[in-house]
Amino acid sequence: MNQISEPSYRALFDGLSTALWELDFSTAAEMLRELRESGGVDFDDYLNQNPAFVQAVMAATEVVSVNDISIGLFKCTSKAELLGNFERFWPEESSAVYRASIAAILAGEANFSAETGLRRLDGSTFDAEITMCVPSTMSQTSVIFIAIADLTKRNQAIEALAENGALYRTFFNVSPASFWQLDVSDVSVLFDEVRAKGYRELSAYIDEDPGFISRTMDATKVVNLNDKAIAMFGGRNRADFVGQSIRRFWGSAGEAAYRKSVQAAFDGKASYQAETRARKLDGNEIDVLFCMAVPPDGQVSGVIFVAHIDISAQVSARSALAQMQAELAHAARLSTLGELTASLAHEVNQPLTAIVTNGEAGLLALDRHSDPALLRRILERVIVDGRRAADIISRIRRMAVKKAPEMVWQSVNATVAETELFLRQELQANAITTILNLAPHIPDVCIDRIQIQQVIANLIVNAAQATRDARKGRPTIIISTYMCDANTAIVTIEDNGPGIPSGELNQIFESFFTTKETGMGMGLPICRAILDAHGGRIVAENRPEGGARFVISLAIS
Repeated sequence: MNQISEPSYRALFDGLSTALWELDFSTAAEMLRELRESGGVDFDDYLNQNPAFVQAVMAATEVVSVNDISIGLFKCTSKAELLGNFERFWPEESSAVYRASIAAILAGEANFSAETGLRRLDGSTFDAEITMCVPSTMSQTSVIFIAIADLTKRNQAIEALAENGALYRTFFNVSPASFWQLDVSDVSVLFDEVRAKGYRELSAYIDEDPGFISRTMDATKVVNLNDKAIAMFGGRNRADFVGQSIRRFWGSAGEAAYRKSVQAAFDGKASYQAETRARKLDGNEIDVLFCMAVPPDGQVSGVIFVAHIDISAQVSARSALAQMQAELAHAARLSTLGELTASLAHEVNQPLTAIVTNGEAGLLALDRHSDPALLRRILERVIVDGRRAADIISRIRRMAVKKAPEMVWQSVNATVAETELFLRQELQANAITTILNLAPHIPDVCIDRIQIQQVIANLIVNAAQATRDARKGRPTIIISTYMCDANTAIVTIEDNGPGIPSGELNQIFESFFTTKETGMGMGLPICRAILDAHGGRIVAENRPEGGARFVISLAIS
């Protein structure tokens, strides 16, 4: 190497990010030439049968130069520590790789690469990839260059990946949840067709082509599932499921949830979950929590994962709880009606008295042969009063009747106004002023009208009892409605009574807590349970000007 190229060579040698060594192979090369010249030798077989020869070649090889990065890689303090015997860097378990490199040199190959383990000066070993570069002829094989790349991090990552894969397979197979691996590659094709037609919202396309949902079900195939899924869905083994369309595993009430899951996938969402019903192989259906997860490469690989958690017991428990709450609510309504007996009797008696009075007037008019116009007016009053009595009885009956909750879109203002009308006679009899502040244009809410009226009635009756202790002015109850935000309607019941003692504000919704001598402490807990079932809430607070305020929140959607 001439004087001009030497500095450039040194700069390259020392500046590489891979360890680079220069080996004196002259003595070892002479040994290999003698072996070749002996003739008729199968080199691979000879090297395998004579490990001592391989060891001798290794011992005859010396390190004459290393670059800077070698110092850190082999955990030493200077290059000089690495010079000399090459054999010390090869642990016994790596002898096969060194033997293969000798065989490559004997075969006249210009380079040799392999992964192996090398030994550092402190005795520790590490994973490395070595690359040997040798001259093209044996006569020139006096110097060999080897490059050494540290594979420790790469191999650790591979091992971690393998370990994670093993953990995933273990988790997949022994998990108490039902896990499915689904092939949705054909669904991706359907999505592409929809996008090609210019649709960006899948729901709009489904509205025009309802059969699309059915086609996506048929296009989704079962690739794999775990033992829990096989048992949950009544199968004997994976062969009962793999390759089948998922259509047969969706319950009759599950289409809405499936449609939303397809929309989520179309929108590129990573997950979706909902409560729905799934169908077993025998046709029976179970309540499940359905969870869909799309891996980061799911859109490309066409694979998604689905989990089913059997919630049949929880759904049954919820149904039983709802039934019990309905029983308690019914009992509470009857209790309220019992408290209002005198007022209700008086309210019903008014139209009945009017009917009797008008009937007697009609008979008198007949005796006097009055004109038909007078009789018509009397009969019309009888009809009006009869209908008024029927309306009163109907309201009482609706409050008293026992039936399952019925969620229907209702007017908030109409629900509140009807409740106030139902209690008006009682309030007037106790000289209580009622003020209705009903905000216009409140959207309808999905509620069981009777249950929400029961909540409002209970709060009005409580307010009426509280106002008997009003310290100033006429007992007053203010009932208001307004919109808190675009999604929440508010109903407030306020009174000018003594308010709620601060120490009891956090207790009044607890079961059996009461401040009344004859109270059972169930009215407000039932109110809260009803609102919880509606996705609403109730809060109690004291008004700055005195008295209590109860705030009911109802979700618009």
